[in-house]
This record gives sequence, structure tokens and C-alpha cells, in this order.
Amino acid sequence: RYEITVTNTQTNEKSGVKYVSSLFYKYATPAESPKSFDVTFEPGINMASGTYKIEVVAVDSWPLKSKPLTYELVVK
Repeated sequence: RYEITVTNTQTNEKSGVKYVSSLFYKYATPAESPKSFDVTFEPGINMASGTYKIEVVAVDSWPLKSKPLTYELVVK
């Protein structure tokens, strides 16, 4: 699964964590699995103009966590 968190970098306000299941167990072989998929969710915080950090962490079945992939979103 993946854990997604949005943080307002100016106020440090954080959204709740959004959990997204991977498609690993849905397909019989890796070749059948899509190369990507889209995820949408309401972060639960006011996303007025400003800068936001979006972190995505992969969690395996043990549950060990990856280092986060971090993206910066600027809302004007």
C-alpha cells in the first residue's frame, strides 16, 4: 500500500494520511499490471494559495516503510 500526506509548508498543517492499495495482488502476472494509476482525494486541509509538500511512502506486508517520495505543490 501507499501512504500519502499533504503538509502546508508555511503553517505546518498536515492532512490526514490517505492509504491507497497497490495493484500487486489484483493481477496474475506483472505484465498484466498497468504501469501507473491515478489517485484522487480531498486532503482535508484548506489548500489556499501557498506551498505544500506531498509525501508518498510505500509500505510492504511486514510493514516496512520506504523513504518518502516528496513533491512540492505551489497553489497560486
